Amino acid sequence: MKSLYSFIVLFLGSSLLLIGQSITSNVIGNGGGTLDNGTTILDFTIGELMINTLTNNSVNLAQGFQQGKSSSPTIELKISSEGVTVITTIIYRNTATLGLDPGYDVGNFNGASFDIYTHLVDGSSTSNFTYQALPNSNYDAMVIPIGLKANAGKEVVFSIKKTNLPANLEIFIEDKELKNYVLLDETTNYTVSLDNAQDGIGRFYLHTRQNQLIWNGNTNSNWLETTNWKNNSVPINTSDVLIENTINNPKIEANTNVSINNLRINNSSILDVQSGGSITITSDLENNGNFTMTSTSTNSSTLIVKGTSNGQVTYERGGLKANVWSIVSAPVAGQSIKEFAENAANDIRINTSVTPNRYAIAYYDDSKPAGSKWVYYTTDDLATNTLTFEKGRSYAVSRLTNGSVTFTGTIETTDVAKSIVASEWNAIGNPYTAFLPINENAGTNFINSNVSKFNLVNVGVYVWDNAQAKYVGKSLITGESSLAPGQGFFVKAAAGVSNVTFNQSQRKVQPLTGGNFSKGGVVVPSIQLLATSKGVTIDTNIKYFENATEGLDPGYDLGNYARASFDVFTRFVGNDKGEDFTIQSLPVESIDSTVLPIGLSATAGA
Repeated sequence: MKSLYSFIVLFLGSSLLLIGQSITSNVIGNGGGTLDNGTTILDFTIGELMINTLTNNSVNLAQGFQQGKSSSPTIELKISSEGVTVITTIIYRNTATLGLDPGYDVGNFNGASFDIYTHLVDGSSTSNFTYQALPNSNYDAMVIPIGLKANAGKEVVFSIKKTNLPANLEIFIEDKELKNYVLLDETTNYTVSLDNAQDGIGRFYLHTRQNQLIWNGNTNSNWLETTNWKNNSVPINTSDVLIENTINNPKIEANTNVSINNLRINNSSILDVQSGGSITITSDLENNGNFTMTSTSTNSSTLIVKGTSNGQVTYERGGLKANVWSIVSAPVAGQSIKEFAENAANDIRINTSVTPNRYAIAYYDDSKPAGSKWVYYTTDDLATNTLTFEKGRSYAVSRLTNGSVTFTGTIETTDVAKSIVASEWNAIGNPYTAFLPINENAGTNFINSNVSKFNLVNVGVYVWDNAQAKYVGKSLITGESSLAPGQGFFVKAAAGVSNVTFNQSQRKVQPLTGGNFSKGGVVVPSIQLLATSKGVTIDTNIKYFENATEGLDPGYDLGNYARASFDVFTRFVGNDKGEDFTIQSLPVESIDSTVLPIGLSATAGA
């Protein structure tokens, strides 16, 4: 539909001034007329004005108004307040660019107290534009900076008019200050009350999207229910998804693995990924609402973002037992230790019999004497809110009752280099909201990535095993396994080593389970020696390989983590150097002739 405007034109000598506009009747001229000095009202259909001759006393409209220009795809973004409406226009043309297009991009007069304008998409100019041309090859995923000039206290209504745009193109207004992201169409506006005066760029942005899927929660909270989505279409791996604030918040349930392109969560909106469920975002996460994740003692939810991630995520580590120590790491960055300790829902134990009082939160320092290697945080340490959980570090925590603990912060999307102390045991942990393979995974795993960083006797990781009540070793020859989000573990560093690396490319949505420690499913002769006392069964393992020796075979022999009161281990055949092994590999030819020393650690009367 063509827009009709009427301009009051004052001809004072040789100058021309446009001072007002109103919608009137449609009068189309063919050119050639002459306008005398004075005030003249011109009615016209919007198009392109071609002025041929400007004399001292008249304007000759030799070419008139050319028709057909209004057929270009156009967005008119309007602001209204107290009966005044102002418009800025975005038009799409074949020859336009994201930068300055002289003759097509028109600067703003900048004289009004209530105004709206845009900045160039490519950021090449700080000028304000009332009219901006963009290439019609770039309808999708465009972000246009919007400038607003308005006094404090105004209620401003944003609305749009779309002309000749693709039917599936959706336009959103983003309010960064209020963290709102609202779909605009011919019937839906965005209203904001301004607490402060506005004059510039940075708060409002116009976004264009094609085929964005929007959650409306019409039926229930099930992500996979088609009627919960606008247009009744469940997102796929190429979808851009918007979660709006609805009565039914979306949940990704157990055994549901979601993969999408982009995700935006609006202010006050909630997305919950339940234990055993996962979501992979191949591009970006923009979280202005609430993103929650849960886990149990045996499983976890996962989140993988391959692009950038903004906003905070809350991860709940479940399955903690009352008065029992658990070794955990923070799967998010920025969680205050003070807030974690004082969070009533975490129910962290506190020892009030000592001064200063000690929280049941501790980090590990192997340089300290036996019995003092865990260093507890005190009320003095946490007098201020400055200390946060360190990325990739493990902590021992204990609740007063059965339950869970929560961490809130930003997620890691890049590699994490965790500092460690050379030649010592180090308590470290998975820094991601996803599983990490310890071994196997076609050779792409944590041990292989750091194999040169480990002490030769301890090429592996040590994780807590509830059944054995001890830390058990996982190496390249044990069954394939993974680190859960927030799972802590121990490593023994080699001399001269200062860090280990967690690789983001190794993140998995589900843990590796089962599998054989030998490639190709070859059965390796092995002996598992068990010892049982008071209902607890522990083990040590002997394995036979063609290429193993009776000496140290790094990666095949795995030293014991000697901290358990009840333990069993082996030592080298005929060359005992005092090293205890939880896994020892021997040559196949010695399978029927080896005498292997066995060690047992137990308290009297066990």
